[in-house]
Amino acid sequence: MDFKMQNFSKKNFLFTLICFILATVNLGYCFDNEAEMTKADRYFAKKKYTESLEIYEKIFLKSGKASPSMLLKMAFINEGLGDYTQTLYYLSLHYEYAPSNETLLRMEKIAKSQQLQGYEYSDFDYVKAIFHKYYFYFNLLVVLIFGSIFGSFIYRLKKQRQISSRHGVTFFIALIAVFILFNFTESKPKAIIKNDKVFLMSAPSAASELKAKMGKGHRVEILSKKDIWYKVKLGKQVAYIRENNLLQI
Repeated sequence: MDFKMQNFSKKNFLFTLICFILATVNLGYCFDNEAEMTKADRYFAKKKYTESLEIYEKIFLKSGKASPSMLLKMAFINEGLGDYTQTLYYLSLHYEYAPSNETLLRMEKIAKSQQLQGYEYSDFDYVKAIFHKYYFYFNLLVVLIFGSIFGSFIYRLKKQRQISSRHGVTFFIALIAVFILFNFTESKPKAIIKNDKVFLMSAPSAASELKAKMGKGHRVEILSKKDIWYKVKLGKQVAYIRENNLLQI
């Protein structure tokens, strides 16, 4: 290995899979070239990190897919190389696949040490990530709950029984919960600035007013797109950035 890895613990990269309904979920990541993946894993196990990274990136570029473990390995190697932009990119992707507090804390620590913006999280952000990861199961749970309540209503009506206030309150609470989940958990797509000295413009035009100049590594929220320009939000500032300056998450 031709570089010195920084002194950080691999345990920072361990993530906890949170299963709301199922104990385990089969992620089912399949790659066209399993031989190359095996080769990269073998290099990584032997601590030949640069060789393994080259293969991992080749697989990722070609297939557009990566397993959570592969993303963690690429993040680990890039952090050792001092490439914090790529490290945060792979950790951000990993968080999309497998939300965990460990990954959040790792990203926040790196961002703070490099004075990067856009990596602030709240507990609600974590809840939103979990919701989107298990979106199918949440939908299934909602169907089961409402089906059960509705079935109870029908049964009582057929038996000519009065619907109790307890059932009415339960139904009302369930409606509020569903409204909150489906209306306040939608997350805007994010991207990381990949180049240095990137111009943030006031409008989608090179002739518009320059609002700020940013370095690489900062993470922005994508609001919309027009031609080659993305309308983004960084903190409280809204501006436009060229598409080729961003790594989309």
